[in-house]
Amino acid sequence: MSSPPPLPSLPAPPPPLADFGDWLSPMIVKELRQGLRTWVFVGAFIALQAILVMTLLISSSAGNAEASNMLFWMLIAGILVFVVPLRGFNALAGEMKSETLDLLMLTRLGAFRIALGKWIALAAQSGLIAISVLPYVVLRYFGGGVDVLAELRALVLLWMLSAAVTAIAVAFSALPSIIIRTLVLLATWFWAMMACGFVVAATIEEQNIDMFGFGGATTHDWWFFLTLLTALWAYGCYFVLDIGASAIAPPASNHATRKRLISLALMLTAFGFVLFWPDPQGRDLATGCLCAVAAVCAFDCLTETPTVSPSVYAPFVRRGWLGRRAAYFLAPGWPTGVAFYFVMAAMVAAALFRDTVHTAYDGLVLANALLSPLTPLALALLCFRHTNRLLGPYLACAIVLAISSALLLFMMNVGNADNVAFVGVLTPPSALTLALDLSDNTSEKQVLAGGVISGSCILLFLLIKAATHFKALHRVMRQAATAL
Repeated sequence: MSSPPPLPSLPAPPPPLADFGDWLSPMIVKELRQGLRTWVFVGAFIALQAILVMTLLISSSAGNAEASNMLFWMLIAGILVFVVPLRGFNALAGEMKSETLDLLMLTRLGAFRIALGKWIALAAQSGLIAISVLPYVVLRYFGGGVDVLAELRALVLLWMLSAAVTAIAVAFSALPSIIIRTLVLLATWFWAMMACGFVVAATIEEQNIDMFGFGGATTHDWWFFLTLLTALWAYGCYFVLDIGASAIAPPASNHATRKRLISLALMLTAFGFVLFWPDPQGRDLATGCLCAVAAVCAFDCLTETPTVSPSVYAPFVRRGWLGRRAAYFLAPGWPTGVAFYFVMAAMVAAALFRDTVHTAYDGLVLANALLSPLTPLALALLCFRHTNRLLGPYLACAIVLAISSALLLFMMNVGNADNVAFVGVLTPPSALTLALDLSDNTSEKQVLAGGVISGSCILLFLLIKAATHFKALHRVMRQAATAL
């Protein structure tokens, strides 16, 4: 009996759809899959394409090319800088509210990788929107009167600004207070709006090199400035994200040492350029970079939560006498942050005394500026005694100081009463704000001197509070040495 004929072979199954590679962090994949489906991204993407098409149609028939260019770039800036970063407002707070952070911590994902993954996903979404604008840039080039290189530079700068605002939104989304988070985001948007206007005006008015302070500079100088700006942008994004990671990390983790060492390396590099660069304009640029890095690092080291876990101090103890001394500057906590702040303040003062500070008046202004970051810390320690997390209280006290200084300045200008300025001697920030608005040089020096005296009292208070922590730190390092 013959065997039945073989059945026809089934068609080959279709190849699987290409997915994200295994080399990508699972946090990035998770956030991209969720983010690309949200109404914020989809709505912003479709709305931008529709509005850009309408803008091109209007600009092709209108005679005012400058107005159409302004509208074109302001729409792109609005989507990239103001709409896309909104998803970062609840990035870490959503994980904390849904109580999924502990599950994520059980995997190999650390606190920094969680914050970094959320930021990369949002930055990638803004990058997709920026790439979708390129065809419109090409069409506008064929329409005439458009510098493609200048517009590509503007698009890159706007994407970098969008990523920076997103990093701030993601980092400060770890704060429990929605009011503080909203105020931080509004303040960030205010400065971002000024930066957007700067970039758009530089592109439209074709002053994309002169407006950055390089009057008559060459293309080589522009690329040097862009490289320097990219380095500062990368440092700022990393540092801000690590601040958010510190807020959600376990108490026994140490994020402070790495951040402070990186900041110290950058400041030493900038300080070397300040000392040995022959060009005064180059020294001013290096001084600005030094002050920018010091300002970002000061905000973090003055809001760090102290820890008494021996495992944090074990790496310092292993390095002997030098490591134990370094712990007083590099270990987590605001007391060691105050000590590290002295190092940064000394470098900033030395750099400014090199070319900028020449008179006693300049010295008083510098002293008040260096004492101002310590004032919100002292107020936070006085008003929020029962909290270990100082990031939110520090921001709240800084906002109160800024509002009170602005009100005093308003009263002084409206009432034309210079005597109000002497109220500003209570804190260095208010003394600095009010004294610079006075017309009498003698009164300015008196107010600034009063601010220095009050700032010295604040510094003494912080040193007394820090002495108790340093005693505990010494005791914990002895325990760590015994365990080793």
